[in-house]
Amino acid sequence: MDPQPSTSKAVKFSDPNYEEQLLKWYDESLSDFSDIQDECNEEFHINTIQSPKKKDGVDEGNRQEDIDEEVPTYYYGKSRFKWSSKPAVSNRGRRLQENIVVHLPGLRSSAKVLERKASPLKIWEFIFTEEICNIVLQWTNHKIIEERARYKTQNSATLKDLNKTELYEFFGFLAYTALFKSNNECIHTLFATDGTGREIIRCIMSKERFAFLLTCFGNADDRIMRRLSDPAAVISQIFDLFVQNCQDCYTIGTSVCTDEMLVGLRGRCKFKMYIPNKPDKYRLKIMCCTDARTGYFYSGYIYTGRDSDGRGLPNEDKKYKNPQIERSDFIKELALQLVTPHLQRRSSNTFISRKLRLSIFEILGKDNIENIPPTRVEKLEKRKNCSLCPYQKKRRTAYVCFDCQSPICLECAKKLCPECASSS
Repeated sequence: MDPQPSTSKAVKFSDPNYEEQLLKWYDESLSDFSDIQDECNEEFHINTIQSPKKKDGVDEGNRQEDIDEEVPTYYYGKSRFKWSSKPAVSNRGRRLQENIVVHLPGLRSSAKVLERKASPLKIWEFIFTEEICNIVLQWTNHKIIEERARYKTQNSATLKDLNKTELYEFFGFLAYTALFKSNNECIHTLFATDGTGREIIRCIMSKERFAFLLTCFGNADDRIMRRLSDPAAVISQIFDLFVQNCQDCYTIGTSVCTDEMLVGLRGRCKFKMYIPNKPDKYRLKIMCCTDARTGYFYSGYIYTGRDSDGRGLPNEDKKYKNPQIERSDFIKELALQLVTPHLQRRSSNTFISRKLRLSIFEILGKDNIENIPPTRVEKLEKRKNCSLCPYQKKRRTAYVCFDCQSPICLECAKKLCPECASSS
């Protein structure tokens, strides 16, 4: 019986017909591939002839209708308010002036020197500046001196004054307790040496030193007087500086969220809130304004009671006594901080009307304003030429300056006449 021929192809490199054999196999493979391609094209052509185009269009339409039916067009809230599932698209070809973004979100002023690979300590120092640390050091050492006088051995390392390096170590200690979720843990368990404590915490400072520093923070000299006007006088100065540093380091974007933030608190505080359905039942409420995209804290204040909402607003804006309506006062107060830089730039513009300028100054709370335009309170019986306009225009007006009685037209009313400027 003859053996079957082998289907494998092989040729030796030393064979004189090596190149010719390879070219022959290459041509055969190309011819086989072209035959397969022709067969596929014929089958596709036959299927196209047998299936009409109208049927394909109907099937695609049915599939599209099925997809549209699966996606609802509207949603309804709890109060049966109708929400669209698709965002509204404006048909305007040009963006409104109030929607034009003047400043892009990002770092500002001195914080621009920070790089992407900046250390966490360098970033932290922009928020907790040296001014805040100096205030903490000043009053902590003041309290340490008072407490040290009660001990017999005043040269102990536990009773020494606090310096900036040790203050940073103390802040790092608190950061580690927050990282390990040991905020409410007993100090003895944190410094335990039987394997249940944290070894890195024992490397920072001793247990006695940490417990002593916890009792020495704050200015207790005039705290009672300050609490009469501000219930949060214990931390209000540090918190205000923290908010100011947050605003100086970052410019928020177009999406801003103003809402309340609840922070767990187990300390003694008369304005903390009790919420039984939360993990931390006792919490401190902070009204904050944040960037909705990045979550950056931009502004806020501590809620200390019913009268704390809208504390920075004038009395005419706090006319509502209904508790449900008073909740909008904190939105007014936080929103005013967003528009204040823009209003300051507008007030420096010399081409705005006097009425608009006075309205801006009223919002900003400026009483003694320099170079206010003259007040138009008197009218002439006979119209005269404006004293500020060129004589060729021959612009006649019935308004006069209240101080020097010079005729001034409405267009020049936002300017200060030369006689009043020289006299002032």
